[in-house]
Amino acid sequence: MNRRQQTILIAALVIVAVMLLFPPWHRSTRIGGREMTFYQGYHYISKPMPGYCRIDVFALLWPIGVVCLLAFLAYFEFQDRS
Repeated sequence: MNRRQQTILIAALVIVAVMLLFPPWHRSTRIGGREMTFYQGYHYISKPMPGYCRIDVFALLWPIGVVCLLAFLAYFEFQDRS
């Protein structure tokens, strides 16, 4: 593993760690017999939003997947060709 590959892996790990520390939150409520979901933004994980807010798992996982995919592609792009 060369220096560029190490940098790519460290950068990907830092980005994923920040994404996990500040997840997206949403609140679901029933209005007029219909389930409504309201986006509540990104907030620190140890300070949950007041009320019935939950982490929006799909909105958290797909960007993590994109970061992992891009890191995987960049890792193999920068490998030494000997």
